[in-house]
Amino acid sequence: MGSWMSHRVFMTLLPIRRNIYHDSVRELVPRRVDYEWGYWRRVIRMAALCHDVGHLPFSHAAEKDLLPPGTRHEHLSRDHILGDGLRSVFAELKIQPEDVAKLAVGPKYYGKELSVWESILYEMIGGDVFGADRIDYLLRDSFHSGVAYGRFDHSRLIETMRVLPREDRESSEPELGITLGGLQTAESLLWATVLYVYAALFSSDPPDLRHTSQRVLARMACRREISCVPRRSLGYDR
Repeated sequence: MGSWMSHRVFMTLLPIRRNIYHDSVRELVPRRVDYEWGYWRRVIRMAALCHDVGHLPFSHAAEKDLLPPGTRHEHLSRDHILGDGLRSVFAELKIQPEDVAKLAVGPKYYGKELSVWESILYEMIGGDVFGADRIDYLLRDSFHSGVAYGRFDHSRLIETMRVLPREDRESSEPELGITLGGLQTAESLLWATVLYVYAALFSSDPPDLRHTSQRVLARMACRREISCVPRRSLGYDR
């Protein structure tokens, strides 16, 4: 769902030039008839698909116990993308693994700064506010957990997205923003984040599944039943 959501943001926001309120970015966006348009369209779809490929079983609950200090699932996602396992897939799609990794994990975990164009594309996937990963997890988790607080009008939010200069920080660097018509939807997203966390994660009614999953994972690791972590670049030899 996250891959579809990122692609929808890409196809809704970028083809319409007036949606880009920043001249420097408008000049970087390729035309739909250009080869670069199709190239980056394929890249962002694969990056969104591989964004969480480094997650361990039971998601975040396993990271503290099974990974070395300072290592997160984003590091594993980067290594999986740049490794040999997906190389033939990227070759068939005629895209570079490095470009996929940049958009999948962002500059912090890729280890290098991104260009302005790459930064905008990454924000469509992993942005702290309007990233497709956040939109996806709220809608998906609220559905599967039965908690209604995570729902909001994501279609309206995407339709009102724009590329804007960061004037609130006295910077000309562009970022994703919204028009006034999407303000209420953006507020709904932020409230959905807060209310869902309190309703689903801090409720005293469900059993402590996090503690249970950690014990199961620890037992499986001792029995060498888990072998999903790339060790070559992590120094992880337990």
